Amino acid sequence: MRTWPVAVHRTVDRAYIGVPDRLGDGSVYRDLRAPSLEEVVGDDWSGQVLARMLPADRHWAWWARAQTVRACGISLASAPASIDLRDLAGARRRRMLRIGMNLVVIPLLHQQEQRLVLEWSGADSEQAEHVWTAPDGVDAWDADRIVAWCQDEAAWRDPRAAVNQVAERILTSFDGYQFLAVGAGEGGLVWDGLEGLARQWGLDLIPGNPAHAWVTPPT
Repeated sequence: MRTWPVAVHRTVDRAYIGVPDRLGDGSVYRDLRAPSLEEVVGDDWSGQVLARMLPADRHWAWWARAQTVRACGISLASAPASIDLRDLAGARRRRMLRIGMNLVVIPLLHQQEQRLVLEWSGADSEQAEHVWTAPDGVDAWDADRIVAWCQDEAAWRDPRAAVNQVAERILTSFDGYQFLAVGAGEGGLVWDGLEGLARQWGLDLIPGNPAHAWVTPPT
């Protein structure tokens, strides 16, 4: 089997893209009988996928476990509740000590920090992680608003909730998938990037079930 089923669902203002960590024919949500990308490609498959989904020329906000953030080794200063993006010179962190989570904001084009996020994001398969990218024309991010969305499972499972956030795109890593909500006009570019990556890996990118393009409701 050499087919990699990536699901796409489009609305008027958003494209939703679900990228599984396994090969398959797209008939099921996640075919555990099919080879994993780790088996086919290697340990760094996830970072290569994320590099096609997260633009380096935008600020990033990464929601992850505190232990994951510590392990990745990013040098961090404390972040205020309102993060001024106009003069963001280095990575900032907002700690949620009670729940053991961190919100890390990475300035645009900071390649070393971005590389670490690409390497470590999604490493924790049991905990949902999120990456927001800043939209044009926004001078500040409300860290508490981002944290509130990331903590609310009902919100991040609802694709409609991704439309109303102060984000150019939102990526959620969960349950063996990388889910991306992006502006409708950017969806084709992301698909093209993933298709090129699949060719590098000797795989065929095929359309998956559109119902798998965003986080499925809990059963």
